[in-house]
Amino acid sequence: MRIGIVVALDAEARTLPASSGVFAGRHQYEVMLAGPGPRRAEHAARRLLAQGCDALLSFGLAGGLAPALRPGALVNASKVCNANGQMLSCADPLRLLLRDALSDITVHDAPLYGADAPLVTSVDKSVLHAARGTVAVDMESAAIGRVAGEHDAPFAVLRCVVDPCDFTLPRAALVGMADDGGNRPMATAVAVLTRPWELPNLIRLALWYGDALRALRSAGALLCSQVR
Repeated sequence: MRIGIVVALDAEARTLPASSGVFAGRHQYEVMLAGPGPRRAEHAARRLLAQGCDALLSFGLAGGLAPALRPGALVNASKVCNANGQMLSCADPLRLLLRDALSDITVHDAPLYGADAPLVTSVDKSVLHAARGTVAVDMESAAIGRVAGEHDAPFAVLRCVVDPCDFTLPRAALVGMADDGGNRPMATAVAVLTRPWELPNLIRLALWYGDALRALRSAGALLCSQVR
């Protein structure tokens, strides 16, 4: 099996040891940086399949929806609920491959929500968790799962929580995300100058972001190795 790994952010891509190599000791993998959002994720997923991958993995960060999941918690999604309420099942062979490779660390097996836009407020997170039963949210997994379904390709999700369910994202964090998956530090600085009351929460978020990236890096080291 050749696994195409879609990541939205450059920071997520850098938690993996290489852009291609051996996955779980026996499968090939290839990483593609898509940029944030469902449209870019869909494009990257189609490109990976066209380049010879026959399975897709959505890998990266997520927002927390369940109170029990704190920053740094890993989720191996059982299914993905999209914005229309449709449930996309994750393929058991690939999910089990993730579970076995990550057996030495704690990973939550639970449903994830695929949003079309950032979920910002703690109230919105609480409502979504109550309505859908999903424990985390991202903007790419539903699009990747839809492409996988169109091609009868196995699909799985491994995500790490950054912001917990009781936290509202500061606007400065949202404007700092570039379309290519990089950062816009000047935009963040301007947002902080115009909304200085957001600075304490921005610092908290930055600390959680570091925790989540470290957890992803640990998972990536267990899953992926560079071809020698």
